[in-house]
Amino acid sequence: MSFLGCILKPNKPTKVAVPENQLWHLSQVALHEPKAAGPHRVQVTVKGITYTVACLERDKQEHNSVDLFFGAEATFVSKGPCEVHLLGYLEPTEDDIDAAAPAAGQATKAAPSTSSKAVPKAEAKAGASLATKVADAMEGGSDEDEGEEEESEGEESEAEPPAKKPKVEAKAAASPKAAASPKAASASTAAASSKTSPAASGPEVDYVKALVDYLTANGSTDLSKLGSAVKRPPAVSKMKVIFERHADKFVLSRNIVNLKK
Repeated sequence: MSFLGCILKPNKPTKVAVPENQLWHLSQVALHEPKAAGPHRVQVTVKGITYTVACLERDKQEHNSVDLFFGAEATFVSKGPCEVHLLGYLEPTEDDIDAAAPAAGQATKAAPSTSSKAVPKAEAKAGASLATKVADAMEGGSDEDEGEEEESEGEESEAEPPAKKPKVEAKAAASPKAAASPKAASASTAAASSKTSPAASGPEVDYVKALVDYLTANGSTDLSKLGSAVKRPPAVSKMKVIFERHADKFVLSRNIVNLKK
């Protein structure tokens, strides 16, 4: 954010030099060295419609605090005998913030990992060591080892072959009682419901709650002002997408956001 002010000469329409993709947050309207009595009406014209922003008067109301956002299309004028100063600061638009978030994510992904480079080398050393041990074992085998292997083979041949196990497994697979077990059905149903149930909390849920709380406290709010007042997490979709997704809570009409009654 950076400061930006504007000087209004008496009865002279003036445009504020607001850069592209930024908004001007007007926060203070003040008389500059008021010498003449009488009211000073500060007005702004946006899209052909004129609005009165503040009404100032010497020794009564010489400055006024506001909380308004304007783009480059706004034209200001002071209807009065004295000079008026407009004070505020620049803020990035919602689209500009959204464009900066993916760039930061790409920069994070592009950063090389120093620990991953050491893994292939360690695996190569471990593989080479294992191959060396196997080769040594094969070359250094004695007659006694061969005799022991023959004895072990004989013992294995005398052992009873496990011929009954496949039949038991086949019976268990063919049993209709096991397939129709209520416990198994309830377990599968619970697993399926856990996959489809929506998350009870998360960035979007917290963001929607913050929007609802702000609109409940402040009523109808301009879209740009709401975006600056309630900061959207980077992982959450744009505000207009949120309003469409939660149409049961919000109503958006001509950039004015209301809570659905």
